[in-house]
Amino acid sequence: MQHNKNLIPEKVYVRHKGRKWPTVILEFTNPDPSKKWRIQKSFTVNGSIELAEEAAEIIRNEINRATFKIEKWLKNYCYDLITLGTFEEYWLKFRENEVNNKQISLDTLRADRDSFKVFKIVIPLDTPLNQVDKAMIKNFVDYILENNYSPNSTNHYLAHLSSAFSWAANEKNTSRTIRL
Repeated sequence: MQHNKNLIPEKVYVRHKGRKWPTVILEFTNPDPSKKWRIQKSFTVNGSIELAEEAAEIIRNEINRATFKIEKWLKNYCYDLITLGTFEEYWLKFRENEVNNKQISLDTLRADRDSFKVFKIVIPLDTPLNQVDKAMIKNFVDYILENNYSPNSTNHYLAHLSSAFSWAANEKNTSRTIRL
């Protein structure tokens, strides 16, 4: 079958049972009734079921407004939808699993939590993860230095946040690597 960028999905739904991450399914059928075929395209949302449902709803709205473009969704994998708050939840759950598997210590998990606790004071939780940039990191560093945190604490927080953002890039939670 030849790829047709003008196809509009008839159904958009989320599948999540038995999967690590939810999947948004786009179901297409041929508009020509003489040629019967049905195809599905899907993408995995590295996030919660709610995030996948939100992506599906956005797709439905784009279909209704005739602005739907499949290549946008299949290339970007919803990077814009993952917020700092959502990412923090995934990161800390991942780290809790590492504690349970004895890959990191409980102290490391506490340090990760503390780092995000201070980071959230400066950077709003609803900030899309792919919009965290060097200017935001600089604001964070300025804040902690202005509030009498020691240089060692500053480096400690930055090391833990760097680890989290590197994990995000490796897990494809962000379209770019955030360098601290």
